[in-house]
Amino acid sequence: MINRITILGRLVNDPEMKITSGGTEYTRATIANEQKHKDKKHTNFVEVVAWGGLAKNFANYCEKGRKVLVDGRLEIKKNKDGEKTYTNITIMAENIDFLEKPQKENDFQEVDDGEVPF
Repeated sequence: MINRITILGRLVNDPEMKITSGGTEYTRATIANEQKHKDKKHTNFVEVVAWGGLAKNFANYCEKGRKVLVDGRLEIKKNKDGEKTYTNITIMAENIDFLEKPQKENDFQEVDDGEVPF
């Protein structure tokens, strides 16, 4: 069976790296994926989990607001809490492309017109 998903979105939180009891590093974060249909917008929030070297890069080079393209396996689990049943959707990342960084007010430097070469 094929289980493959690619999703584009922005991180809604800073990725958090943890270590399993066996010593394996992993990083978790949630991305917001916006869908548009006619005049309506809907946002899906999907958890992303990366392991090993990818987990280190994900934690070190990404931050809240960054756009990422995630490719991996889809994992869906149902959990019950009393009377309520929850569906948790997770992407087990195999590749993460780090795209545009979030815009910050102080990202631009003012340059004197005399320094511009054209």
